[in-house]
Amino acid sequence: MEAFASDPGIGGAVPTGPERVRGWGGVVGRAGEVAPGPDGTGPDGAVPGPGRGRRRRGRGQAVVEVVGTGERARRPAAAAASAGGAAAAAVSRAPAVEVGAVDLARDRRLPVLPALEALLPGAGLRRGTTVAVGAAPGVAGATSLALALAAGASQAGSWVVAVGLGSLGLVAAADLGVALERLVMVAEPGRDREGWASVMGALVDGFDIVLVAALGRLRPTDARRLVARVRERGAVLVAVGGDLPGERSPVRLTVTSAHWEGLGDGWGHLEGRRVTVEAGGRGEATRSRRADLWLPAGGGGVSPAEPAATPIPLRGTAGA
Repeated sequence: MEAFASDPGIGGAVPTGPERVRGWGGVVGRAGEVAPGPDGTGPDGAVPGPGRGRRRRGRGQAVVEVVGTGERARRPAAAAASAGGAAAAAVSRAPAVEVGAVDLARDRRLPVLPALEALLPGAGLRRGTTVAVGAAPGVAGATSLALALAAGASQAGSWVVAVGLGSLGLVAAADLGVALERLVMVAEPGRDREGWASVMGALVDGFDIVLVAALGRLRPTDARRLVARVRERGAVLVAVGGDLPGERSPVRLTVTSAHWEGLGDGWGHLEGRRVTVEAGGRGEATRSRRADLWLPAGGGGVSPAEPAATPIPLRGTAGA
């Protein structure tokens, strides 16, 4: 990842990584070489050679750079002259602008299902963050809640990977709203801890949401590096079962109660599961939140549940 440093000569922050080389005349060369301008020479008429790169911006050149994709573009204002003098003049007055794709990603949030918006700060999953999803002792529903968290983003086009969750069912995932065409499952990323750490690092680079078993084979040092990589890459890490070893997630969701509806004494069928979810955490998630949900609802998906009414005891009749 390239660091940024101030460079007034080009009007803003400049990546300073080893491959960062500006060419003359709007062309960017590789590390150790400088590309010539349109006439084959540099600004002083000399033919550029390896190692002679200058970090300077010619008059009237606007720079737009995207960091993170491996591709860079630099277009001088002179190239806009063919589009008209007014356009060229407007571009020539434009300051140099450099955009870091990873930095912009941190400011975006991935959407969630409407029923879950009240549980999350900003009504979405902030990129670069870690969410711990657990359940109270003796209560089930953590895996279902984690899948429901990823459902909204997968429907919007984000890719989701589930790691170390061998018992996860595709039918259940689809019933909760996850787009199966954008879901990848890695049941066992490795037999040793080193394998887990390397596989998790690669998956964070390629997926928007990573669901991982909190009780996997990650060591505290590996978990710390993984959280830092998630923050750098702008992904969302969902730890299923609680916090990762040695970590305290900024957002925590806990299923405090759960029971299925539709069953009687030897009759009926499952219609839906009613759960209560409490949310908390650090920073913007400090304020406690609570929601009653159908997870899943009777017809599939996730929907809000009306708070259960407190039963009112009947008064006994006089003389009873």
